[in-house]
Formats: sequence, C-alpha cells, structure tokens
Amino acid sequence: MPMNRRMKALIVDDEKVARSRVASLLNAMDDIQVVAQFENGQEALDFLNSQRVDLLLVDVQMPILDGVSLVRAIPPAERPFVIFVTAYDQFAVDAFELFALDYLLKPYSKQRFQQAIDRFRLMKSGENPFNQTKQLEGLLAAYRQSQVVPQLSRISIKLGNRTYFIAMQGVEYILSSGNYLEVFAEQKVHIIRETMTRFIQKLPGNFLRVHKSSIVNTDFVAELIAIGYGDYELKMQNDKILRVSESYKQDLLRALNV
Repeated sequence: MPMNRRMKALIVDDEKVARSRVASLLNAMDDIQVVAQFENGQEALDFLNSQRVDLLLVDVQMPILDGVSLVRAIPPAERPFVIFVTAYDQFAVDAFELFALDYLLKPYSKQRFQQAIDRFRLMKSGENPFNQTKQLEGLLAAYRQSQVVPQLSRISIKLGNRTYFIAMQGVEYILSSGNYLEVFAEQKVHIIRETMTRFIQKLPGNFLRVHKSSIVNTDFVAELIAIGYGDYELKMQNDKILRVSESYKQDLLRALNV
C-alpha cells in the first residue's frame, strides 16, 4: 500500500560509526526519512516529547539512559515501532516485553537490516502477515542464534609477513582507538584492526566493557575505587586507572561481587 508521506525514523546509538551505518541504509530508501540522530537515550526522549516518529532504531547499552529504559519511558500510545540494534543478546527478553518489532544483533548484514525494515513497512501499512507470536518467535530465534558465537581463546596479530598470537588469559585490558583496538598484554601494547562493538561479542565471560572505549579482564582488576556520587574507577594490576561508565557499572559490580 503506498504511503502518503515519508515515514520518519529516529536513530539512537552511542557509537557514531553505528549511527552512520543505519542512517546510510535508511537514506537509500525513498519512503523513510531520518529526522534525527542521538548518542544517548535521554536526548532522544527529550526529542520525542515534542516530536512523533514512525520508527525508532535504538541501541541497548548507552550512557545516561539505555535503550530499553528509553522505550519504556515512552507512553505505549505514543510509542513508535521499535527495532533494537545492539551487540548484546542478553536484552532480547526485554525486547519481548516491549513488543519490539525486531532485534538486530551487530554485526548485521544489509539483507538482515532490509528484512527488519520490510517488516516495519508491513506493520505500518496494516498489511501485516505477522502475528505477535511469530514476531516473538523471530526475536527468540535471533537470540538463540547469537548464543553460538565462538569465543576467542587467543588473538592473532599481523606484523609484516608474520602472524603471532596472544592468549586471551594474558590480556589485561583493551582500549578503543577509532577502528583499531589497543590490546594490553604482558607489558606490551598490540594494535588490531577491529571495532569495540564487534570484538566484545567474541570475548570470554571474564571480559567486561566498563566504558564505551575500554574493556577489562576482571582477573587483572586490582582495586575498585569509589570516587563519589556513585561513580567508580578501576585500578588494574599494572596501576593503569580506567573510568567506569554509568551504563556498565551494574554489570561490573555484579561481576566483582560488590
């Protein structure tokens, strides 16, 4: 069924690269207009208090206000169709409760993104062949599929015509630098071409993201330092101090049994 106007989409993700990818895919579509982009849920909620959109594409883990909390804060009668776009599979159950239209796990293909948008178009047009049960089954399938992502036991580092390997148990922490990661292990820094969002999915359970630009191996955490107002810093065994973001604080406290 043809649309009388271009449908409005809002993108919310704390990573600029991720926002740009979603915007690029949507901008190639004649019937959808990206009206705004934000890096945290609170900015998006403020926008939605005065603007209505048809589609909300939102990350889950973000500073200030996470994606699930954002969607819950929107009154159901005013809530747009929601597609979660995230690297974290553990929030699929929350998506079920909020009747999300889809749950895209990063890294997703262009074809998978197109499927989500096609579903949105059908829902919006009223010609929707998917009932709620099928919708939830699809989300659950995406969740189950994510469980089989292999975990790294070692990292491969290319240097010239050689490739050498670092065991994951020796990695202390990882810092993001654009499209590269700085891997700190055995008093050395190793550079790999990878994004934080993609890399975190492959890591064993003792690795936790504590900030948008840092991941730590909890086995190498020496101290948890309270710096006031509920904020924390981590002191690693090599004396490196890392700031803990509000978005990742609770997961860290649980992991450290604090």
